[in-house]
Amino acid sequence: MRIDCPNCGQTNRLPDNATAGGAFICGKCKEKLPTAPSAKFSIGRLPWWLSLLTIPYVLVLLILTVMNLIGPERWWFTSFNLYMPQWVYALPAAPLFLLFLFGAWRWAWAPVAFGLWALGPLMGLQWHPIPPVTPPGSVKIRVMTYNVKWGMRNGSELAAEIRRWNPDIIQMQDSTSVLKSDVGVALSGWNIRTSGQYIIASRLPLSEPERVEIGWPGSSHHATRVQVRVGDIDVALFNVHLLSPRFGLISVRRRDLDAMITNAEHRLHEADKLVGAIARERGPVILTGDLNAPNQSLVCRTFFAANLEDSFSAVGNGYGYTYGRFTKIQHSYVRIDHILFNNRFIALTSDVGTEEASDHAPVIADLALLPQKP
Repeated sequence: MRIDCPNCGQTNRLPDNATAGGAFICGKCKEKLPTAPSAKFSIGRLPWWLSLLTIPYVLVLLILTVMNLIGPERWWFTSFNLYMPQWVYALPAAPLFLLFLFGAWRWAWAPVAFGLWALGPLMGLQWHPIPPVTPPGSVKIRVMTYNVKWGMRNGSELAAEIRRWNPDIIQMQDSTSVLKSDVGVALSGWNIRTSGQYIIASRLPLSEPERVEIGWPGSSHHATRVQVRVGDIDVALFNVHLLSPRFGLISVRRRDLDAMITNAEHRLHEADKLVGAIARERGPVILTGDLNAPNQSLVCRTFFAANLEDSFSAVGNGYGYTYGRFTKIQHSYVRIDHILFNNRFIALTSDVGTEEASDHAPVIADLALLPQKP
């Protein structure tokens, strides 16, 4: 019979003729072991020093998970955390696993579970191994959204990225001057509309753009709306670039924590006003752009509550990160660019391009426009 020491975790082999009330001593720490009959169901308790290392880690994961569920923009710290690399929360799991193998091997599954917790829900992992079937009678279109950052990286690479994905519709943000580069050549012959920082280019017929005012009081900020003709159906197409979190993140460095909350509130105000405009639509709707907000944010949930679905969350695989390549981290670590659609569409595929040509990677989705209901 084997029994784990409740003090140090050492596995001790006891004589087969052990009886109730018999006293046995751990061969490692000399702690008195429990009686044999109660021992046969024991998997051993964690040593105190392992508990001391594990409990704070679990509490951090739990607090972040709960605050993300409640709404991370409600507090400055979790609002700040939205734009930090979440993989840092998986790092402690590796050394903890080694310590568990040494001190309490029967509990070694625990740090593995904690690491998967961080690598999965906290980091926004998506997994959809079975692609949807295109519904009969639907019309398939490929949509691309791209914050091209004024083309300041590489105009020819921007054009190459567009050709690589060959979309039917592309909506760009921070894009006013890029038509003078190779991008304009790549879009030669397309239907093109511009409005401020936005470019809408389509192989399909487009209406003239309408401004959708979304700025908070005292500001001037707009999204755009056009109608695109898909088959014999008009689709409302919105293009948006919500307020950057950069100002809030800088304020935290200056210890102006309230500014982080204010920054998030302004972004939520923009989302609310845009949802108000979308609520007036009666047909198919696609919204694309740089929302400056990952999926767990209240900003994205505002759109989800308006019955819009995120393409990558619906059918994407992996993390789909679109930003971070040109920061000090030098790797993409957050998904802030999105393609959203209402229930007149289903997503068939969703992918993320490269960040070689812009600070942002483009998002590409194949959408199926369902037949119009009688």
